[in-house]
Amino acid sequence: MTLPTWERLIHPHYIGLTANTTTPYSWMWIDLHGGPLVAEVPQGVLGAIDDHWYHWVVDVGLTGPDHGKGGTSR
Repeated sequence: MTLPTWERLIHPHYIGLTANTTTPYSWMWIDLHGGPLVAEVPQGVLGAIDDHWYHWVVDVGLTGPDHGKGGTSR
């Protein structure tokens, strides 16, 4: 699996869907044909899991079911 991460904050000349200049960004593609995804989320994270078409699936971290306390989600 490859996990691309922007090492620097986004500059206004970059093109990104809803990107802003104060958030570090990372993304990945996961093949779920072999079974479900289990995510271990550390405390204090703020994020979301979207599908390939940017449709919301679940929030993780502060706005997710663990309320920022960390945990494992399926």
